[in-house]
Amino acid sequence: MKAFYNSKGVLDHHRLKRNLNSPMGVYMQRKRIVFGITTVFFVGTVAFGQTPLSFGLRALSIIKTRALMSENVNWDAQRAELIRNSGKMKSDQDILPYLGEILLKLNDNHSFYILGHGKVNLYQLAMFYKVKVDSSGLVTVLDQRFPTGLKIGDRILNLGTTSGVTLDVQRAGADIQVRLPDLPLGNSSGFSVDDENGVASLKVPNQMDSRNLDTYYESGIAAIKNHGKSCAWVIDLRDNTGGNLYALIAALSPLLPNGELLSLQEKQGQPIAISIDDRGVDFGDNRAIEFKTRRYISTTQNISLIVNRNTKSAAEMMALIFKKLHHRLYGESTFGAIGYQTIIQLNQQTSLELVTGGALNESGQVQEGAVIPDEEDNSLQSVLAKMSQKGSCQK
Repeated sequence: MKAFYNSKGVLDHHRLKRNLNSPMGVYMQRKRIVFGITTVFFVGTVAFGQTPLSFGLRALSIIKTRALMSENVNWDAQRAELIRNSGKMKSDQDILPYLGEILLKLNDNHSFYILGHGKVNLYQLAMFYKVKVDSSGLVTVLDQRFPTGLKIGDRILNLGTTSGVTLDVQRAGADIQVRLPDLPLGNSSGFSVDDENGVASLKVPNQMDSRNLDTYYESGIAAIKNHGKSCAWVIDLRDNTGGNLYALIAALSPLLPNGELLSLQEKQGQPIAISIDDRGVDFGDNRAIEFKTRRYISTTQNISLIVNRNTKSAAEMMALIFKKLHHRLYGESTFGAIGYQTIIQLNQQTSLELVTGGALNESGQVQEGAVIPDEEDNSLQSVLAKMSQKGSCQK
């Protein structure tokens, strides 16, 4: 969460919202390419009618129809609960906790609602920490990999972001405060390469700023080309929380062969391939990134990756790409947010960022949940030692 704080240690809402609004990072520069985050739908209040209940029922219908993992939700039960509690709802805002609960139940780790005025809501933070919270603020599920200080049965009464993120919590009849630990958002500094006995380890930063795509991927290409004689590579994606998938592919392009790398598929649609050639990265028939420079490194047969629980979103898709190319994956299971989003604006104040599609794994199925490593070894030094014993490194 350090990336979200200013120099005085105060939460920067604009910075946080920018990151919350772009966790997958499959932004396209041409709006006509309609997949993922760049597709924006506006559903006016006339379509929803005039009551909070009609607003909620319409939102439920959209989520049920469009969400990639909608089968994880008991829609009849959710609809009945919404109708049962509709008498207490005075405005559309009263519906939002119910929507937040449903979005968490999708279990795609990437769907949430956002508010137009930039105020961070509880259900966004719950998604990042893998906490399940119902519409009354009751904590129902915790992920032990992401400790928060919360306990199952806690009721979250209020969210404060004046200095850090503090929750007012009711626990066993007593009111307490719980300060959330820093969000695992990764390092946004530049690429770095270390060489050990001819094995190059490449630390890959995330990429969240769509204004600096060229700088990002060109620096990655340069870092790899400067170590082109290495006998092996370890690509370090630990704590990389994603960003722009195309820029990430372009940055690592000297280590990737030409051809199809990954296919993405909507819930109801045909797969569309992401591919690479000497000139750039393509999404289907559209050019996503045009290379200024690129050179394929001949030692790319000896590559491994290392990931951890904070490897997320586009970085997880990158891990899938290398797994499909039969490169070994070390570390621990990733975060499990391998889906791309569509922004659906519900009204002037509220939008959904809904996972509507995902990536196909090596079995041709939509990847659900975390990417599992081939070997549980989260030590970079250990992986480097293993790579030094392989292939051309033994010459």
